[in-house]
Amino acid sequence: MTSTSPEQLREAIAREEARVASLEEERRLARGRLDALRSELGALGTPASDRLLPLISESARPETSAEKVVVFRQLFRGRDLADPIAGTAGAWKGLVDGETLKRHIYADRLVTTRPPACL
Repeated sequence: MTSTSPEQLREAIAREEARVASLEEERRLARGRLDALRSELGALGTPASDRLLPLISESARPETSAEKVVVFRQLFRGRDLADPIAGTAGAWKGLVDGETLKRHIYADRLVTTRPPACL
């Protein structure tokens, strides 16, 4: 087994931390694009249920409780949950028109999927 110096370990850790930060930023940007695409699809008049496509393919979806716990821990590892709302401040700026979003939300609330009540 080769001996690794503390300095080499620190450099490797720094590289991996930089990579994780880069991937998290890429994920944040992809989520923004996904939200914008869903909003655009909503503007075309599609039902809300059609805009909420699954984020995980059927084949990659965890099935057992243990697999679900693993996915949950991966998604929320290292997050500071003291103030989760503060972390989202400004995340949609420039991606979504607030007034259009509100109009779509109010329009979606008017859609009913229940049959009329027969008394």
